[in-house]
Amino acid sequence: SVLLVIGLGIVLMSFSSVEPTESALLYNSISKKVYTDKVYKSGLYFVGLFNKFVRFPSIWTTIEFSDASEANSAPLHTRTKEGLSVSLQISYQYQLKESALSDLYLQYNDAYEATFVRVARDIILEIAGNYEAPSYWGERQKVADDM
Repeated sequence: SVLLVIGLGIVLMSFSSVEPTESALLYNSISKKVYTDKVYKSGLYFVGLFNKFVRFPSIWTTIEFSDASEANSAPLHTRTKEGLSVSLQISYQYQLKESALSDLYLQYNDAYEATFVRVARDIILEIAGNYEAPSYWGERQKVADDM
């Protein structure tokens, strides 16, 4: 009876789920290995006792540079082409490619979003300096497209 309860507990602890808004890779907590050969979509899976999922969003994710409390980073401060100070409050969205999750994990582990923020900041600041102040109002869509 006790063995049955223990066995049932082990079996139940061997299941894990992936939410509809996620994709996942399997991680073994004993070997510390992430299995990158299969990406798991939403559903319930028998993964084994010492395995768990490394989860990634499968939906569009927003990166925001602003004064808002939920922003990833503060507004970006730079200079226009003619040297005027400008403060940019910008947001953009990305969606991870399921086919690239293994490579993403192998290169950045689970710190990929910090890299996305840093690279976006650098690119936006570089491009922002290529425009004169009137372009930010008169050619707003072109400036946004370039960024």
